[in-house]
Amino acid sequence: MIDHTWQSNKLDELENALNTLVSPQQLMPLSRDGRAGGMFGFRGQFDLGIFRLHVGRDVETQQAPEEATTIGWPS
Repeated sequence: MIDHTWQSNKLDELENALNTLVSPQQLMPLSRDGRAGGMFGFRGQFDLGIFRLHVGRDVETQQAPEEATTIGWPS
């Protein structure tokens, strides 16, 4: 079980935590004003978990699409 919480004044540190424990993505500030830092929390395992992200300013998240896994259901 992984249980981590990060606080940082740097947006790239929060982005790195997301990339490591959730999925590859990029956080881009929508303005040059305000603090960029915030908090990231994660609880779970690498294949299943929950996370919370709070950023001190408006950001846009860019995430590359992932291939979906298809499960064959019995008829």
